[in-house]
Amino acid sequence: MTFDTRKLGQLGRFSQSGIDKKSADGEIPISIVNYMDVYNAQRAIIAPADYQRVTAPASKLPVHLLRRGDVLITPSSETADDVGHAAVAMDDFFDTAYSYHLVRFRPFRDTPLDPEFSRFVFNSAAVRSHLEARCKGTTRQLLTRKDFNSIPLPLPDLPTQKAIAAFLDRETARIDRLIEKKQRLVELLGDRLERITERIAAGVDEQSDSKKSTGLDWLPSVPEDWETGKLFWLFRPSKGRDAQKYTKEYCATVPGPYPVFSGQTADGG
Repeated sequence: MTFDTRKLGQLGRFSQSGIDKKSADGEIPISIVNYMDVYNAQRAIIAPADYQRVTAPASKLPVHLLRRGDVLITPSSETADDVGHAAVAMDDFFDTAYSYHLVRFRPFRDTPLDPEFSRFVFNSAAVRSHLEARCKGTTRQLLTRKDFNSIPLPLPDLPTQKAIAAFLDRETARIDRLIEKKQRLVELLGDRLERITERIAAGVDEQSDSKKSTGLDWLPSVPEDWETGKLFWLFRPSKGRDAQKYTKEYCATVPGPYPVFSGQTADGG
């Protein structure tokens, strides 16, 4: 096995298409892969799909149609650690290009780079850490073509690349199956907890035969000795403050002792 590290600018060429999401008379109808198509690509693969339909000048198509082995990369994001998501075209596309929000890396024809291996190595921590370190910007972090050209890429020989990709595919599939089983277990436990909670809330497990009506469809009766009342008797509701200030990006960069909950936050705030 031979193992080398070379800069991406030595292995291929980066380009941007200039193709937007619009349609114009006199241009050629095509499909384009957009930023979010790459960001959300399953298994980092760009495969034939119902991509957005637009038009493009005929002069752009010979250069910017996708072919097998092309790597599409997101060159910008709100934070540096979110830059550089990559997905690989696994087929030749005869009517699909990529939008101007993406950067395409096309290996030189004599570059020994297996497309299956590219899926993993371009999304590896080794590559992503270099991309993050080179980001610049204020409101949005960006990478230039010069930045991409200087990124070092671990490059073993082709047989080793294929072996690595096959191994990672098997392990990824195994992990995905385990995650699916765990998620199903969590769902079942959640359903059980919900049923138990409903029984307790309804007083089903209380040792009392005497019930009284609540007038509620979802909770028709409760034990006679339970008190019922309105929520505002128990607490005072109020609206949040500084909603425009406490965005997801602000909270991620300005840590504090208390969680912030809003329409932009998830899980634990």
